[in-house]
Amino acid sequence: MFHVDNNSAVPVMPAVKPVVSAVTSFFTEGGNGVPPTYPGPDWFNIIQSELLAVLAAAGITPDKANNVQLLAAMRALFLDTSQNGADIQDKALFLQNLGLSDAFLIKEKYLPASLNLNTLGGEGKYGIYAQPVTNNATTANNYPTAEAGALLVTPSANNGMQIYITLSGHLWSRISLDNANTQWSQWVRQALKAELDDGLNLKFDSSSLSSSGKALVAKNSVSDMRTYLQLLSAAQRDVGTGANQIPDMNAFSGSIVSKGYQKLPGGLIIQWGINNASVGGTSGNGEDVPYAIPFPNGCLSLTATFDNGGPVIPSAAASLVDNVYFKLRCSEASGSYIFRWIALGF
Repeated sequence: MFHVDNNSAVPVMPAVKPVVSAVTSFFTEGGNGVPPTYPGPDWFNIIQSELLAVLAAAGITPDKANNVQLLAAMRALFLDTSQNGADIQDKALFLQNLGLSDAFLIKEKYLPASLNLNTLGGEGKYGIYAQPVTNNATTANNYPTAEAGALLVTPSANNGMQIYITLSGHLWSRISLDNANTQWSQWVRQALKAELDDGLNLKFDSSSLSSSGKALVAKNSVSDMRTYLQLLSAAQRDVGTGANQIPDMNAFSGSIVSKGYQKLPGGLIIQWGINNASVGGTSGNGEDVPYAIPFPNGCLSLTATFDNGGPVIPSAAASLVDNVYFKLRCSEASGSYIFRWIALGF
């Protein structure tokens, strides 16, 4: 392909003359008073410019000795349908221009035995992979199970999601927990449709449910199920210390020692202990005796009794002071006496 280059040509294309007719016309040899068609320089210049433009678009320099340059240019600019896309220079960019994300691309055909699945996440790693060898699917390389299968890595939060489908049809999934391929969630196996069908349809045969189980699921309402299971009103109560609630052992906390306490669900607190009492009757100052724990609100009742029998049985006086301690006095003027006490409060 080459431009006209004889001495009759000019280096600059002359201006094209105005359009004479908008009707498409064709060449003739003339006759019947019509002269042969004379194309004139406009037509030849237009055709030459069009052809040279095809070469320029393909990046081909015109060569007078090469008469297949136009064909080469067209092959460079247009795909050969017989190649079925094999002649596409940048296939990845071509798919991107079609609007297909990287996740639709088939990556390396087979995953190497040494590759850790934790490394497959983020841009450039999305796509479809295959692991054809069961022995290569190891938990050490973070496969969900030791079975050959296919791996799909898709965009998602952080570095994406992995879906692994085994040859036996089981599907596992997990997600990336960071942007550095260092943290992944645990693999979770998704239930198969057949498993869901078995669970939803409840195929009542001898291998699936006992007679009691069949009778239970045959009930028409939750109330009927509770009646069948002999669950009375307590089965519908929440745990707690309020009205219509059932307290658990946390509501019965206490300390069962010589000086201890016991809390009851209604708020009542029982406290007890053993202490010496100051002698001197009511005129004495008495002993300051702290409770095992402070009463949150106050002491309701307080009683003290002598600990030991004998010829002398002194009496005790226990006086409320506050929520933290009380006064313990003895009726005797001398000696040492031990009294046991019990207090009720809330």
